[in-house]
Amino acid sequence: MSDTDSFIEEVTEEVRRDRLYALARKYGWIDSLLLLFVIGGAAVKEWLKAQARAEAQDFGGALFAALEDPDVAGRLPALSTLAQADHSAALIAELAEIDSLSASDEAAAAARYEALLDSGTLDALYTDLVRLKLVTLISETAGPAARIALLDPIISVQSTFAPIALEHRAVAHLEAGDVEAAHADLRRIIEHPEVTAALRERAGQLMIATGGVVTPRASLVGQEG
Repeated sequence: MSDTDSFIEEVTEEVRRDRLYALARKYGWIDSLLLLFVIGGAAVKEWLKAQARAEAQDFGGALFAALEDPDVAGRLPALSTLAQADHSAALIAELAEIDSLSASDEAAAAARYEALLDSGTLDALYTDLVRLKLVTLISETAGPAARIALLDPIISVQSTFAPIALEHRAVAHLEAGDVEAAHADLRRIIEHPEVTAALRERAGQLMIATGGVVTPRASLVGQEG
C-alpha cells in the first residue's frame, strides 16, 4: 500500500469516527430514552402487580364479608354486584351467589347453573364443579337418568371431582335399581388411592347396606403402597 493510499485510509477512518461521534451527539438521547422506557416499564409492571394484589385483596375481603352475613337472602345483593365485576374471581362470587339463591329458589339456582354450563365459557375444572353442584341441587327433584348424564363426563375424564361424582352416581344407580352398577362405582371409590377417609368409609357403608362386600382395609393399604 502506497503512502497516498495509507493517508487516504486514515482520513477516511477519521471521517467515519467524526460522523459516529456526531451521530452519537445528535441521537444519543434515543439510548437514554430507551433506558428510561426499560426502567419505566419495570416500574409500571411492579405498580400493576401491586394494584392487582390490592384489587384481589379488596375483592376477597368483600366476598368474605358478604358470605359472613348470617342472612342468606341478605348476601344476594352484595354477591350479585361482585359477580358482575370485571375481575378474574367474579365467577367465584357468581357461584356463591347461586349457592345462596338455592336456599330460597332451587329452580332459579338450577337454571343459573345450567346457563353457565351452556355458555361454554368455563374451563374444565369449573365445568365439573358446576355440574356437581347442579347434581347436588337437583338430587331430590331430578330422576336418576338425568343426574347420571351430568355425572358421566366428570367421571370419564378422571376429574378432580371424579370420586365424589362416583358417589352421587352410585346413589343414582341404586335409585334406578341397578345395584351392580352402583357397587362398581362404590368399589372404584374404595380402591381409589387418593380419596378421603370419610368418602371411602361412606362408600363402604353404602356397599354393605346394599348387599355388597368390602375388601378388608388392610388389603387396600397394601395396594396403595
